[in-house]
Amino acid sequence: MQLDETKQGLTLPFTDVITLPGTTSYARKGPKNEEVLVSALTDEYLFEGQVWFAREVFIPDELAGKACYLFLERTRLTTLWLDNTEIGSRNSLNTAHIYELPKLQAGIHTITVRVDNTDYPTKGGHLTSQDTQTNWNGITGRMELQFYGESQLTYIRLESNLAERTVRITAILDSNSETTLAVSAQSFNSEETHGGRA
Repeated sequence: MQLDETKQGLTLPFTDVITLPGTTSYARKGPKNEEVLVSALTDEYLFEGQVWFAREVFIPDELAGKACYLFLERTRLTTLWLDNTEIGSRNSLNTAHIYELPKLQAGIHTITVRVDNTDYPTKGGHLTSQDTQTNWNGITGRMELQFYGESQLTYIRLESNLAERTVRITAILDSNSETTLAVSAQSFNSEETHGGRA
Protein backbone atom coordinates (compact mmCIF):
# COMPACT_ATOMS: atom_id res chain seq x y z
CA MET A 1 0.00 0.00 0.00
CA GLN A 2 1.06 3.58 -0.56
CA LEU A 3 -0.65 6.88 0.27
CA ASP A 4 -0.56 9.51 -2.49
CA GLU A 5 -2.15 12.64 -1.04
CA THR A 6 -0.81 14.95 -3.77
CA LYS A 7 -1.75 12.54 -6.59
CA GLN A 8 1.76 12.27 -7.99
CA GLY A 9 1.30 8.75 -9.31
CA LEU A 10 3.38 5.88 -7.98
CA THR A 11 5.40 2.92 -9.15
CA LEU A 12 6.13 -0.35 -7.39
CA PRO A 13 7.45 -1.34 -4.94
CA PHE A 14 5.28 0.41 -2.34
CA THR A 15 6.67 1.06 1.14
CA ASP A 16 3.71 0.23 3.39
CA VAL A 17 1.26 -2.64 3.93
CA ILE A 18 -2.42 -2.99 4.83
CA THR A 19 -4.89 -5.82 5.32
CA LEU A 20 -7.86 -5.66 2.97
CA PRO A 21 -10.80 -5.55 2.98
CA GLY A 22 -10.66 -2.51 5.23
CA THR A 23 -10.20 1.24 5.36
CA THR A 24 -7.11 3.38 5.82
CA SER A 25 -8.65 4.88 8.96
CA TYR A 26 -9.25 1.48 10.55
CA ALA A 27 -5.67 0.46 9.67
CA ARG A 28 -4.34 3.72 11.19
CA LYS A 29 -2.79 4.90 7.93
CA GLY A 30 -2.33 8.58 7.25
CA PRO A 31 -2.22 11.51 9.66
CA LYS A 32 -3.93 11.31 13.06
CA ASN A 33 -7.12 13.39 13.04
CA GLU A 34 -6.90 15.83 15.96
CA GLU A 35 -10.44 17.12 15.43
CA VAL A 36 -13.24 15.44 17.40
CA LEU A 37 -16.75 16.12 16.15
CA VAL A 38 -19.56 16.13 18.69
CA SER A 39 -22.53 16.03 16.32
CA ALA A 40 -21.13 13.62 13.70
CA LEU A 41 -18.76 10.70 13.14
CA THR A 42 -15.01 11.32 13.35
CA ASP A 43 -12.39 9.36 11.38
CA GLU A 44 -9.51 8.74 13.80
CA TYR A 45 -7.05 8.72 10.89
CA LEU A 46 -8.47 10.96 8.21
CA PHE A 47 -6.90 10.59 4.77
CA GLU A 48 -8.24 12.25 1.62
CA GLY A 49 -6.46 11.60 -1.64
CA GLN A 50 -5.34 8.56 -3.58
CA VAL A 51 -4.28 5.26 -2.05
CA TRP A 52 -2.51 2.62 -4.14
CA PHE A 53 -2.85 -1.09 -3.40
CA ALA A 54 -0.88 -3.85 -5.14
CA ARG A 55 -1.02 -7.62 -4.79
CA GLU A 56 0.67 -10.49 -6.57
CA VAL A 57 -1.67 -13.36 -7.45
CA PHE A 58 -0.82 -16.84 -8.70
CA ILE A 59 -2.99 -18.28 -11.49
CA PRO A 60 -2.85 -22.11 -11.62
CA ASP A 61 -2.94 -24.00 -14.91
CA GLU A 62 -6.60 -25.04 -14.49
CA LEU A 63 -7.74 -21.37 -14.43
CA ALA A 64 -5.46 -20.07 -17.17
CA GLY A 65 -7.29 -18.75 -20.23
CA LYS A 66 -10.71 -18.59 -18.54
CA ALA A 67 -12.88 -15.48 -18.43
CA CYS A 68 -11.91 -13.57 -15.31
CA TYR A 69 -13.38 -10.59 -13.43
CA LEU A 70 -12.09 -8.60 -10.47
CA PHE A 71 -14.96 -7.93 -8.05
CA LEU A 72 -14.66 -5.10 -5.47
CA GLU A 73 -17.86 -4.95 -3.44
CA ARG A 74 -17.58 -1.51 -1.86
CA THR A 75 -15.06 1.23 -2.48
CA ARG A 76 -14.59 4.77 -3.78
CA LEU A 77 -13.37 5.84 -7.24
CA THR A 78 -11.04 3.14 -8.57
CA THR A 79 -8.57 2.63 -11.41
CA LEU A 80 -7.13 -0.81 -12.13
CA TRP A 81 -3.85 -2.00 -13.61
CA LEU A 82 -2.89 -5.58 -14.44
CA ASP A 83 0.87 -6.17 -14.82
CA ASN A 84 1.37 -2.41 -15.31
CA THR A 85 -1.28 -2.20 -18.06
CA GLU A 86 -4.23 0.06 -17.25
CA ILE A 87 -7.55 -1.80 -17.48
CA GLY A 88 -10.02 0.99 -16.69
CA SER A 89 -11.82 3.03 -14.02
CA ARG A 90 -15.11 2.87 -12.09
CA ASN A 91 -16.82 5.69 -10.17
CA SER A 92 -19.93 4.19 -8.55
CA LEU A 93 -20.33 4.82 -4.83
CA ASN A 94 -23.24 2.41 -4.31
CA THR A 95 -22.57 -0.63 -6.52
CA ALA A 96 -19.68 -3.06 -6.80
CA HIS A 97 -16.78 -2.22 -9.10
CA ILE A 98 -16.40 -5.10 -11.55
CA TYR A 99 -13.53 -5.27 -14.04
CA GLU A 100 -13.24 -7.74 -16.89
CA LEU A 101 -9.62 -8.84 -17.11
CA PRO A 102 -7.77 -10.23 -20.13
CA LYS A 103 -7.59 -14.02 -20.08
CA LEU A 104 -4.74 -14.71 -17.71
CA GLN A 105 -1.86 -17.05 -18.40
CA ALA A 106 -0.69 -19.40 -15.65
CA GLY A 107 1.83 -17.88 -13.27
CA ILE A 108 2.22 -14.73 -11.17
CA HIS A 109 0.43 -11.48 -12.05
CA THR A 110 0.35 -8.12 -10.27
CA ILE A 111 -2.98 -6.38 -9.65
CA THR A 112 -2.77 -2.68 -8.73
CA VAL A 113 -5.80 -0.66 -7.65
CA ARG A 114 -5.79 3.09 -7.04
CA VAL A 115 -8.62 4.32 -4.81
CA ASP A 116 -9.49 8.03 -4.73
CA ASN A 117 -11.91 9.58 -2.23
CA THR A 118 -11.86 13.07 -3.75
CA ASP A 119 -13.45 14.77 -6.78
CA TYR A 120 -16.62 12.65 -6.75
CA PRO A 121 -18.91 13.12 -9.77
CA THR A 122 -21.85 13.48 -7.35
CA LYS A 123 -20.03 15.59 -4.72
CA GLY A 124 -20.28 12.61 -2.40
CA GLY A 125 -23.64 13.13 -0.70
CA HIS A 126 -24.65 11.00 2.30
CA LEU A 127 -22.33 8.20 1.11
CA THR A 128 -19.34 10.25 2.24
CA SER A 129 -20.93 12.43 4.90
CA GLN A 130 -19.64 12.68 8.46
CA ASP A 131 -23.25 12.16 9.53
CA THR A 132 -23.40 8.65 8.01
CA GLN A 133 -20.12 6.92 7.15
CA THR A 134 -17.38 9.58 6.83
CA ASN A 135 -15.27 10.01 3.71
CA TRP A 136 -13.28 6.82 4.27
CA ASN A 137 -10.77 5.44 1.81
CA GLY A 138 -10.04 1.79 1.05
CA ILE A 139 -11.87 -1.31 -0.19
CA THR A 140 -14.45 -3.06 1.99
CA GLY A 141 -16.70 -6.08 1.55
CA ARG A 142 -15.93 -8.90 -0.87
CA MET A 143 -12.77 -8.75 -2.99
CA GLU A 144 -12.26 -11.63 -5.37
CA LEU A 145 -11.19 -12.85 -8.76
CA GLN A 146 -14.16 -14.59 -10.39
CA PHE A 147 -13.45 -17.20 -13.07
CA TYR A 148 -16.00 -18.54 -15.55
CA GLY A 149 -15.97 -21.50 -17.89
CA GLU A 150 -16.56 -21.55 -21.63
CA SER A 151 -20.06 -20.03 -21.40
CA GLN A 152 -21.45 -17.15 -19.40
CA LEU A 153 -24.26 -14.61 -19.38
CA THR A 154 -23.22 -10.96 -19.42
CA TYR A 155 -25.00 -7.58 -19.54
CA ILE A 156 -28.10 -8.99 -17.84
CA ARG A 157 -30.89 -6.41 -17.78
CA LEU A 158 -34.41 -6.51 -16.30
CA GLU A 159 -37.12 -4.12 -17.50
CA SER A 160 -40.42 -4.22 -15.62
CA ASN A 161 -43.83 -3.21 -16.94
CA LEU A 162 -46.08 -2.71 -13.93
CA ALA A 163 -49.23 -2.10 -15.97
CA GLU A 164 -48.89 -5.49 -17.70
CA ARG A 165 -47.29 -7.18 -14.65
CA THR A 166 -44.40 -8.44 -16.78
CA VAL A 167 -40.62 -8.40 -16.71
CA ARG A 168 -38.45 -8.47 -19.82
CA ILE A 169 -35.02 -10.03 -19.32
CA THR A 170 -32.24 -9.50 -21.85
CA ALA A 171 -28.66 -10.75 -21.74
CA ILE A 172 -25.73 -11.71 -23.92
CA LEU A 173 -24.66 -15.34 -23.98
CA ASP A 174 -20.89 -15.41 -24.42
CA SER A 175 -19.70 -18.85 -25.47
CA ASN A 176 -16.78 -20.39 -27.34
CA SER A 177 -18.82 -23.42 -28.33
CA GLU A 178 -22.38 -24.46 -29.11
CA THR A 179 -24.42 -23.99 -25.94
CA THR A 180 -27.98 -24.72 -24.87
CA LEU A 181 -29.55 -22.21 -22.51
CA ALA A 182 -32.54 -23.26 -20.39
CA VAL A 183 -34.68 -20.46 -18.94
CA SER A 184 -37.45 -20.87 -16.38
CA ALA A 185 -39.58 -18.47 -14.36
CA GLN A 186 -41.71 -18.85 -11.29
CA SER A 187 -44.56 -16.62 -10.15
CA PHE A 188 -45.35 -16.37 -6.45
CA ASN A 189 -48.23 -15.04 -4.43
CA SER A 190 -46.95 -12.10 -2.37
CA GLU A 191 -49.54 -12.83 0.34
CA GLU A 192 -48.15 -16.34 0.84
CA THR A 193 -44.55 -15.16 0.69
CA HIS A 194 -44.83 -12.19 3.04
CA GLY A 195 -47.66 -13.36 5.29
CA GLY A 196 -49.93 -10.47 4.34
CA ARG A 197 -51.50 -8.64 1.46
CA ALA A 198 -49.39 -6.67 -0.99
